[in-house]
Amino acid sequence: MPNMHKHLFTTLLLLCSIVNSQAQDLIVKKSGKTIEGKILKVTPTEVKYKRTDIPNSYLHIVFRTQIEYIQYENGTIDSLNQKDSTTNMAQAPVAPKMMVGDPYILGKADARQYYHRYTGAGTGTLIVSLISPLVGLLPATICSISDPDDTHLGYPTPEFMNNKDYAKGYMRQAKRIKSGKVWMNWAIAFGVNVLLVAMLSTSSK
Repeated sequence: MPNMHKHLFTTLLLLCSIVNSQAQDLIVKKSGKTIEGKILKVTPTEVKYKRTDIPNSYLHIVFRTQIEYIQYENGTIDSLNQKDSTTNMAQAPVAPKMMVGDPYILGKADARQYYHRYTGAGTGTLIVSLISPLVGLLPATICSISDPDDTHLGYPTPEFMNNKDYAKGYMRQAKRIKSGKVWMNWAIAFGVNVLLVAMLSTSSK
């Protein structure tokens, strides 16, 4: 019995680490670069965070003036410098962005860079599948075949979505990313269940 308790404790720690790995914030810089991590503190001049993909990551700092917006793991978006853009009413209007290259290919490339709000579908599938991989097949299938919600697409230039080819490329790539994340989480849950059954079988002998 002590061994079984030890195995169960180890499995629970593994489940917690998997679920926690889904929770991460996203810093989108004005240069277009995205940074995934956990926001620790936001000050009037800088943002402090730690990387979630590096164990025991040290503290990182990025200046607010370099950030376009922050998307927190719960989906909330914080445009840090939004007030700065309204202080100078006499500034010259910003020229609209130009689309360069094939719109369909550009749409797919932008989706790979900017579409990150698949966490809800992925995490929901993971939790249900941890309880029962068989039951988890239902949300996994539904989430993988359904198109991402328009409010979750996160496309950088709304005007580009008026171009049918760009919108088609962006949506297809976003759906592919979402589907891949959902099925990856189902596979993780399935693997955890197999591991748990194997440990329980071993401890009962």
